[in-house]
Amino acid sequence: MRAVKWSRAVHHVEELARRCDTPSPVPMLAVTGLWVFGDLLGEPRDLDWVHVAIVVDLPLDDVPWLDVPRGGQHWAQAMRLREPLTGRWRSLLDASQGSSL
Repeated sequence: MRAVKWSRAVHHVEELARRCDTPSPVPMLAVTGLWVFGDLLGEPRDLDWVHVAIVVDLPLDDVPWLDVPRGGQHWAQAMRLREPLTGRWRSLLDASQGSSL
């Protein structure tokens, strides 16, 4: 993968956030938040990846660590979550308890 300019990476996140502000294309997968983490938060520079945490209103057991919850692949395709964006899924319950990524 080719590196993406920092300003373009920010644009990709903004576009994803706008798409997240619409009803979920997967009714059983309510996305309640989108958080950026990783290199995008540092000094502006070219990036290989842009990391986002996708917060869903599902029980902890339905959002396995480093795995995609049921309906997550369909949601990612519908919302155009693709390079340079990479997502990590988190339960709303996990996020509200302040655990780390």
